Parts: sequence; C-alpha cells; structure tokens
Amino acid sequence: MATDTKLDSLVINYLTQAQYDNAKSEGTLNSNQIYMTPASSGTHTLPTGNASTAGGVKLSDSTSSTSSTSGGIAATPAAVKAAIAEAKLAAWPIGSIYMSVNSTSPANLFGGTWERISDTFLFAASSSYPAGSTGGEFAHKLTQSELPNYSLSVANGSNVIRSKTGSSADAYVQTQSSGWGIPNWESKTVTVASGGSGAAHNNMPPYLSVWIWKRTR
Repeated sequence: MATDTKLDSLVINYLTQAQYDNAKSEGTLNSNQIYMTPASSGTHTLPTGNASTAGGVKLSDSTSSTSSTSGGIAATPAAVKAAIAEAKLAAWPIGSIYMSVNSTSPANLFGGTWERISDTFLFAASSSYPAGSTGGEFAHKLTQSELPNYSLSVANGSNVIRSKTGSSADAYVQTQSSGWGIPNWESKTVTVASGGSGAAHNNMPPYLSVWIWKRTR
C-alpha cells in the first residue's frame, strides 16, 4: 500500500488500481479504512432497467417518444424539451405575477395563459385590501369634506360698525373722517375673495414603468 493518511482514527489509502486489486485478492483490505484509486480511463456500461433494477438513462437521436436503447431508457430530444418546458411553467403557478422591462410575453417564455396588467400599481394585500381587489385613481378632485379646517374673519378698520361704550345710543359707527356718530343703517354684504380652479390634483409617486402579466391558467 503506497500511502496512509490518518485523520484521528480515519485511515485513507491511496493505491494504484493494481495494488488495490492485489490487496483485494489476497484479502488484506481493512474494512475500517478507505481506499482510493486513480479514476479509470475505461468505459462503464449502464445496467439495463427492469422491474427490480433502475436502469441508466441514455439520450437518443430518435424522435420517437417510445424508443429505447440497450442498457437503459431513451430520453428523446422532444421528451427532454417537454420536461424543461414543464419545469419552467411549474415555477410560475396560476396567479403568479411576472414583471420585466422587456415586452416579451411570459407565455412565449414559459407557456401558459397570461393576462397583461396596465396602468396599475401593485399593492400588498391585507384583510382590509384582499388579494385581487382593485381601486385607486390617477387624479383626485377634493370634495368640501376633504378640505382642511379653516376660519375666515373681517379686519376691524375704518367704516366698520362696532360697539362703543355710551349711554345715549345703542350703537355707533366709526368713520374715517368724522369719528364716532350715530349710524345711518344700511345693509351691506361682506364678500371674501375666492381662489383656485377646482382642478383635480395628481397623486402619482416616483415610478419605474415595467411590463406586468398575471398567469390565469
């Protein structure tokens, strides 16, 4: 035996094929040790498959899905392609979402039936928003109930009726030129200037546009 390499109690023996064969024939191999020989340059015949033995699988040039060869079962190119296509599609079960910046349909890549989704963001589902539900809008026009709380007031200045402490009249008016006096009552409407145009506002966040499909069957 050429070399012994010990790892704790493990012994690995590196032998030539002739040394191994000789030790085997003489019964000197140790069942508690490992024996390694150089890889053989010869060929190995696959066993023939039967009811009790798993045979080897050979690729064949045959286009028949039922062809067979000695030493194993033939896997035709058509069968191999079909198995690969089936595995690709299985990776995308019904309901899967496929996204890409390329416009190639996943039906061409994996098979199956796909529905293209457009002009829609994806949103994580919850009990409030079940999977498959839709909603939202590109632009929104505020209603009165959606306006923030606010208050309006008229400034207290000249030519505005206001109270004045005194005993000879119930109300007085302050004028810009003559000071306080008993008013000559006149009905007036105070108008607050309006603004805005009532247009809808855009709620679009920053985005990257992609092609999206959902597998339906």
